[in-house]
Amino acid sequence: MVKSALIPTYREWSGTTIQDRVDLVLLQIHNSLCPEVTYMANQMLDEAGCAWGDTDASIDALDWGFKNRFYYLPDPFELDHFGNAHRLFLTWGGKANGTLDENAGWAGDCDDSSTVLGALGVSTARRTGIQAVGVKVIAPDGRNFVHIYEGMMKGDGKIVWLDATVATAVPNWQPPPAYRKKERVFWFDPSKFANVQPQLSGLVLADHVATLQMPLAGDVDRSSVRARVDGLINRCYRSLRDPLTRISAIHMIREAGCRSRDELAEAKAMLDGVRNRFQLSGPVGGSIRTLGQVVNGVDDSESVVAMAGDEDDAAMALCSLTLVIGFRTGVRALPDGQLRPVVEMPRSRSKNKVRKTLDLDLATGQAFYGKGGNVYWYQERH
Repeated sequence: MVKSALIPTYREWSGTTIQDRVDLVLLQIHNSLCPEVTYMANQMLDEAGCAWGDTDASIDALDWGFKNRFYYLPDPFELDHFGNAHRLFLTWGGKANGTLDENAGWAGDCDDSSTVLGALGVSTARRTGIQAVGVKVIAPDGRNFVHIYEGMMKGDGKIVWLDATVATAVPNWQPPPAYRKKERVFWFDPSKFANVQPQLSGLVLADHVATLQMPLAGDVDRSSVRARVDGLINRCYRSLRDPLTRISAIHMIREAGCRSRDELAEAKAMLDGVRNRFQLSGPVGGSIRTLGQVVNGVDDSESVVAMAGDEDDAAMALCSLTLVIGFRTGVRALPDGQLRPVVEMPRSRSKNKVRKTLDLDLATGQAFYGKGGNVYWYQERH
């Protein structure tokens, strides 16, 4: 049951259920039902030359039209990000009227992919002959639901499954049965949201922003390496709960022209993004919002364009930005007292892959696989 249209964009996973996650995705589909999203969907159909009522061709057109403009970007550790299709489109640099030009696109994970595809399907249901839109959630181990993807029901009752997060997937592709040890399907029911007004500001977190701006007393404690690391971890925790951090990271990825799933390029984009924006000064403390000069973009969402502070402030900013795009992130304590941000590569948590530690040196702008010193990981200490 959807509790409110004002459910936060960022949701901590402690205590949440699969029903909570699905309700948020379905709510964001509802929040996406606006003329701009309908215009996006119709452009995709027109690109493919779909005739009115050609369900098979239209589902293919929506799938490929979205997938070719989708940048896969994981959510941060222990947080899940939800946004409506229009706001996600604007955050990636799309035009407010929904025009699909060369800069148009979306960035997100499987929740965002399901939201956008669901909204495109619902927006063109009359034209395309789609009978219903829903999502399937699956659990590889039979217990923990970890993946969600879109389903569209045709007029004859057959379901076409769409998974834009898998680059090689075609319509009706699904993960192998061994990976779907438990699965459930949820259908979007417009009547469920009859009394809910669409909230198009899908990346706003007003109830947290006010508490994130002022530094705390321990933020500038430089008395020991332990105090510095603990302060950095706590400040990252606060930065991750501010939408400003995720939006700023997305802007840095676009600036660098990264390709989707190019983890090395994304880590380097965060390094360059901080170095290009940072001015060394005295210790400041606080979250990224406290360090930064913040401006509003075309979508009225805030992004940081300049930051100031000392070396620890710069390290905290870089750690927060890599954390918010799904990296396992920490700092390496060097003998000279420097705290150098590090990320684990590859970003995948697969147990079958050997992961290396990539150092991100803010002084030189170099990214390299380093050794030595003590590494303190955010995921193990916060």
